[in-house]
Amino acid sequence: MARFTPAQRRILSASLTLSAAVGVFSIAYGVLAVSAGASIAQTCALSLFTFTGASQLSAVGVIAT
Repeated sequence: MARFTPAQRRILSASLTLSAAVGVFSIAYGVLAVSAGASIAQTCALSLFTFTGASQLSAVGVIAT
C-alpha cells in the first residue's frame, strides 16, 4: 500500500475536491445545453472553445432563445 507524505495528501485532497466540483458543473452544463437543443457534438465544441463557465452558460442561454 502506498504511503503519502502530508504534502502529497493535501495535493490529492485538493485535486479530488476540484475534480468533483468541475464534474458537477460539467454535468449541469451538458444537461442544460442538450435540453436547449444543442447536439452532443455542439455541446462539446462549445465547451472546448468557450473557456469560462459563466460564458458557457450564457452562450447556452442565447442558443436556447
